[in-house]
This record gives sequence, structure tokens and C-alpha cells, in this order.
Amino acid sequence: MSKSKNNAPEIKDEFIPIDNNDEEDQFFKDNIDAMNKINATILADREKTAEKSIHSRQLEDNNGELNRPSYRRLNTCYSLSDTSFATKIDLAADYQGSYIMFISDQTFGSAGNILRTDVIKEKKELWEMENEEGVSGIISGIDIDVTGYNQCAPTTVSIIGHLLDSPGKWVKLLPQVFVNPDSHNFFETRNPNIYSHVQVTMIPGSAITRLRVYGDVVPLFIPVDRTINLASNLIGSQVIQKPVNILRGDIPNIILDRAYSSHDGWICTRDKNTKDIPQYTIIKLATKGIVDRFLVDTKHFVGNAPLSIVIQGSMITDQNVNDLEGIQWINLIDEDQIRHNIYPNMIHIISCIYSEPLTHIRVRPIPDGGIQQLVAKGKVFLQNKLPQPTSISKRKREGNDKKGTRSSARLMKK
Repeated sequence: MSKSKNNAPEIKDEFIPIDNNDEEDQFFKDNIDAMNKINATILADREKTAEKSIHSRQLEDNNGELNRPSYRRLNTCYSLSDTSFATKIDLAADYQGSYIMFISDQTFGSAGNILRTDVIKEKKELWEMENEEGVSGIISGIDIDVTGYNQCAPTTVSIIGHLLDSPGKWVKLLPQVFVNPDSHNFFETRNPNIYSHVQVTMIPGSAITRLRVYGDVVPLFIPVDRTINLASNLIGSQVIQKPVNILRGDIPNIILDRAYSSHDGWICTRDKNTKDIPQYTIIKLATKGIVDRFLVDTKHFVGNAPLSIVIQGSMITDQNVNDLEGIQWINLIDEDQIRHNIYPNMIHIISCIYSEPLTHIRVRPIPDGGIQQLVAKGKVFLQNKLPQPTSISKRKREGNDKKGTRSSARLMKK
């Protein structure tokens, strides 16, 4: 990986405010019809899901003005692990359901390649996936990756984002920033808004290897009345700690619902130098919930599947999330199930013996090996439970006629 010096003017290691009140970008002037079509599509999609929306974020400060976005270039970061958003989800990745909806030029390759990861194996072009629905979220970091491109790398790149709750409203995530060729260009962003789309403009038109947009998923809807996968990346679950020497660690495979091959799995290497170090993966659940059972998938893992597994959980608050060493972990599966109960190339269903709410779980294969996915089936924990039907007194029940009683029974059954 190239560690070339920044070819832009010197930028101090501080956040730079972004001004969204200047003139529109030249891109809008040149492509106004296309942008209007995009805005119309976004508006139609939002109208379909408007009644499902559960999020409500306060985006105004005490003065009633929109919190001003800002950014800074991470000059000393040469890999994702060096950044402050290393554990965040890539909101623009193909495994999140993201796709390209407008392209001004793709002469030298599919524009969908900038969203590609090693996870996806489908032949369909990513810009044709119009029936897929990507995720929305709060953006905390961007990687403009031009690795492999030197002479044809863009000089500057700008990125704008579409506000989820304001159809047709686009604001700047990054103004025109200089790009170092043949390298990753990491930027940290401070922005409270929830975005549903991003648009990238390269000047001059040239090449980008990958675009990564890291942040926190803000789902439109999380059902509270049925069992769901609380460890799903699509509703906000994320891996916050990885084992030592994890393979393919840049992609949170263990919480992705894909299993095309073992390359889509999560492999803890059997390294003799780390045999005494517990190889735990810590997963932050999408929301506080009560887990009923786990699905441990070892599909495609035959020679390197573990013999057993440890699954533990904890309630971690915002105050102690940075002190994982001091967290008390509780066993979530029975001791008898831990002993040699995992088999190669199978999906295992393991009951959870803990019935209290959890925010995080951690997993350890024994011995170190490969797991395709870990599913945590459960329900959202409701602090204030829904009101229950009040019981009818005996005297009132006796006064009801049979028809009324039958009608009430049918309603209760529903």
C-alpha cells in the first residue's frame, strides 16, 4: 500500500466546517434532469415506507439551527484499522443492499465496482439492483480508495448526501478535497444527519477503486412484536472487537446473511503463537433485546470447523463500552451444549438459557476455526411493556350474552 505524501496543501489535524450555503455544485447544473429524476424516485420510496419510520433524531441545536457538519483528513491513517471508525458498518457496501442509481460515465468499467466486496458472488450488476433496498445511517467516516490508480486518479473528489427525512434535500459530506493517488484517502466526518443516498463527483472524471462510507445503521423499521435476528447487520448490529489474526476482517462476515462459499465466513486462524489468547468476537446487537436461541452456521467449513463454541452476553452501557476488559460476561448456552456440539457444514440451533435483556454477545470457537454466520434470534426488549387486556370481572362476565362472549374470544385469539 502506498504511503505517498499528500499532494494537497497542508491540512491541520482538526475538523473543518462545511458550508452548505454556497452555490450549487456544477454537477447539479450539468445534470439537473437526472437529479430531479433521482429525487422523484427517492420521494416515491419514502412515501411507501413513511408509516414504518420509527426513528426521530433531534438535528437542531439550542439555537434552532441545523448542526453544522465538519470533516478532517486522516493523514496518518493508511488502513481502516488505524481510523476511529474501524468497527463501523460500511453503509455503501454491496452486502448492505446498496446499488448505483445514476451514472454520468462508466466507459472503463461498471460503476457498481466501487461498492463491491469479496462477499458478493451474484452476476447481476450492482447498478441494476433497483428492487433492493439499502440501509440508511449516520456517517462517521469515508474512504476514497484509489489504490492501483496513479496517472488516472482524480485530482479532487466531492461527496454529498441525501437527507433521509427531507426528500430532495442534499448536503455536503465532503467539499472538493484533494486525493492522493494509489492509496486510501480516509476522512472522519462529524454529522448528526441520517442519510439514505450519497453522490460522488470526481474532477476530472477518472477512476476510483472503491468507495467506503462507514457509520451506524438507522433502520426504518424494527418489528417489536415478533422474533428477529438481533445480530443482523441490516438493522444495525456491528462487530466491535475481532480476534487476533482474523481472516477477511475488513468485512463483518459473521453478521452477514450470505453463504456463497467459505470466503464469506469468519475464520479465527489456528496460530500456535496465539493459542493462549482467547479468540473472542464481540458483537453489538442492533438493539437491546432478549435472545431466545442462536443459529451457528458452519456451511462450507469442513476441515477447519470448530468442535464447540462459547457464547456469552452482557448489558453494556455507553459509560462502560470503552472498558471491555472490565465487563462481566454471562454464559448464554448450557455447559453440555458447549462440549463438542458443533459439526462441519451444518446449521446448529442452540437454546439461550438467559432470559434477561442483552446489548452485546461474544463468541469463541474451540478450537479456533471457521464460522459462516452467527444468528441471535430474539425480540426487542421493551422498557415499558405494551398494555395488556384487562380481565373482566366474574359478575360482568355473567351478564354478557353468549354472542358477546364468543366475539371477545375471537378478538383475543387474534
